[in-house]
Amino acid sequence: MLFFDSYIPQDVNIDFKLKKVKLNPDQTYTVYVDNKNLPGYPYNIITYKKGKQVSNKWIWPGKSETIVEAGDYDRIGIGTDEAIPDINMYNNAKSIKGIFKRGIKSKLRFLTGLDDGLSKQVYWNPVAGYNLWDGTMLGASLHNFDSRPKKFNFHISPMYGFNSGSLAGFGFGSMNIYSNKTDDIIIDLAARHFGEDEVKFIKFDKTFASRYTSLVPGVHFIFKPKNIKSVNRHVLTLQSFMVWSNNNFVVSNDNVAQKSTNEIYPQIKYNYDNKRTLDPYDFEACLEMVNGDFTWRPKLTAAFQYHLSYGGMRKAFTARVFAGITSNGTKYSQQGYASGLYMTGTNTYLDYRREYFFLGRNEYGSSNIASHQMVANEGGFKMYTATANSGEMDNIAQFICSHS
Repeated sequence: MLFFDSYIPQDVNIDFKLKKVKLNPDQTYTVYVDNKNLPGYPYNIITYKKGKQVSNKWIWPGKSETIVEAGDYDRIGIGTDEAIPDINMYNNAKSIKGIFKRGIKSKLRFLTGLDDGLSKQVYWNPVAGYNLWDGTMLGASLHNFDSRPKKFNFHISPMYGFNSGSLAGFGFGSMNIYSNKTDDIIIDLAARHFGEDEVKFIKFDKTFASRYTSLVPGVHFIFKPKNIKSVNRHVLTLQSFMVWSNNNFVVSNDNVAQKSTNEIYPQIKYNYDNKRTLDPYDFEACLEMVNGDFTWRPKLTAAFQYHLSYGGMRKAFTARVFAGITSNGTKYSQQGYASGLYMTGTNTYLDYRREYFFLGRNEYGSSNIASHQMVANEGGFKMYTATANSGEMDNIAQFICSHS
């Protein structure tokens, strides 16, 4: 009954830890176990010889130490056969032979697989990409995504651009802090580096390739509902988009020089989702400080989306309302103009935070396909309009309603 009383009714993460393995005079082993969250949960102790299972013994709930019989094995683990949904398998095993008693070894594997609990799996696979300025890009991706959630997740995808002759790519890492008493916290960092433009100065017979690097550190607070059956989800995000680029130029009468710039866009964002089966809805509010034109200015946006079901589960009507207000004074700079409010979504020219992947950037007015990409955010209209925006106005509020 301890299992049903302590685990089933609660939103609790299982986290066993193999604290110590002690060799006894009779060649048996005393295994000390720390069950951090659920003392009423049973566990099994498994012995291994060269990666193959030798024995499997289930232990009664509540016991923090047990005796493992003598035998021909070199490693002891807790729940390493995935019989227990442990949130952190990397402290569940120890070697009992050899000079270095490492519990977990690293292993490089292709694509992805199942986490065996005995090694830290690192996976690799080839990766390819393309944009107008880097051209075809080839490289390899390293990550640790597999069958089990982890406290630390990462992937890194470096590539070589054959057109630019430069290194490009992206990466991501996150640390998940799970708690049974307070809310969960995710700390992450995303990075990108790509080419974004090519500028020709015919007068000086010079061509400059522009590149950008972005870092996005963030902290996400995931508020737990009191009822674990609740479909409501509240998330508060603190993050900052930091962008370094060399797409500015200083032009004189006899020369032109490429100039590097850095821009910072800190954000506070709140998301609420109700994921009920019928008529789900969500809300997002974001306060951003835009760094441009030698000053900081606020940009406040909010969006509400409602999915109305009718005719049973087969038909639905989605309505979205977007509102925003900004004090921009940005009509003298491209960066400031791009960070205004727009009836349409974000296209390649308006992605001033370098937040999205596009085939090309700064192809404003071009006829190629790269200039027609867009993300359906902000006003969300699918057809671009240059007039319904706040790019050249101060203190504007914009209300958009769309449906599909």
